[in-house]
Amino acid sequence: LQKLNNDQDANERIIKDMTDRYASMDFDQIDDFNRRISDCIINGRLTEADSLLRTKGDIGVRTAELRQLQEQNAKDEEKLKKEKKTLEKNKDLAQKKLDDIAQDCYSKFELFKMQHQNDSAMYYIEYRVRLDSSNIGWLREAGYFVYSYMADYPKALQLYQTAVEKCKSTDDKKSLAHLYNDIGLVLSDKGDDQKALEYYQLALPIWKDLYGECNPDLASTIGNIGCLFGNKDDHEQELKYVQRAMDMNLRFRYENIDKINNGEIEDNLQWIGIAYINVGVILHHLNKLEDAMTNYMKADSIYRELQLEETPDYASLISNIGRLYGSMKDYNLAMDYQEKALKLRLKMLEPNHPDVANSYKGIGDTFFHLGEYNKSLESHQKALDIRKNKLGKNHPSIISSYN
Repeated sequence: LQKLNNDQDANERIIKDMTDRYASMDFDQIDDFNRRISDCIINGRLTEADSLLRTKGDIGVRTAELRQLQEQNAKDEEKLKKEKKTLEKNKDLAQKKLDDIAQDCYSKFELFKMQHQNDSAMYYIEYRVRLDSSNIGWLREAGYFVYSYMADYPKALQLYQTAVEKCKSTDDKKSLAHLYNDIGLVLSDKGDDQKALEYYQLALPIWKDLYGECNPDLASTIGNIGCLFGNKDDHEQELKYVQRAMDMNLRFRYENIDKINNGEIEDNLQWIGIAYINVGVILHHLNKLEDAMTNYMKADSIYRELQLEETPDYASLISNIGRLYGSMKDYNLAMDYQEKALKLRLKMLEPNHPDVANSYKGIGDTFFHLGEYNKSLESHQKALDIRKNKLGKNHPSIISSYN
């Protein structure tokens, strides 16, 4: 009897412990079937609870099934690890192949560019873009080439705009500011100065946020805004902007010359050369001819130092010097420079490039002053034909060709 009482007490303690434990459970986390079992235990319907538990099958059998499933999961996990390792290896291999092919494309591009075979050069720089259309740098380089050398403004804008969307999705602010500046240049050349200004103004706050108030990239955008005033013949205002850009570049180089010499940051000497060209153009417009020549000679020295004598910018410098000699009434020397500029441009650029048209106009102006009116008319007609074909009949340069 005592044993029965002791067993009864033990059972009651077990039931109480189970009741307390189940009462503390979060019933929302238990499915309906288990909730029924728990309810039976809490309310003392142990036989019913046991019956429900038996319907779920033998625990030993179920445990064996669990172990089997766990073993299979472990095998699958190991298989996935191996597949992931293989995938990562293949990804690395694919990236190396992509980089290698891309480098070959760029080498082909440079090769044909140096040989002035621009169509072939453009094929390979665009081919590289097609290898990875998400590469912002590749898009921008292709855009620059088709803009500067091919004067294919719609294609350049398309490449630049694609790169802009990639920048926005990756939060690449530096590249975004560069692209806003690039798009502004294309739009300005197309004759849409108001739209160009909007893009320059998008770039300005990004440059200032990234670098503060003194940086070559910021200076470039400021100088480009100044050129828009020049397009409206407001050369005094243009000079303020371009001179500010010049001062910023000179200050940056002075403050960072050690880092530049050590290769820590990019040399901005070419940007200083461009600034000297721009200042020279403005001073020419303001009839300060000697000062204009001084700036052109400084730019010429920089371009020669950097070995950039076969670039569109250098050809523009030579053409500008020719125009300046024309204003000084030294028409023979003016013709020498204009013809040299034309030769350079025809060597580097497409024959229907607007810069080629500028050379024909400069030669036409010089022929006029030399009294060779038929040759002058012929050159001006070539300039007009190129501008109509490339820029459209409503472009501002068309008016100057008719004049």
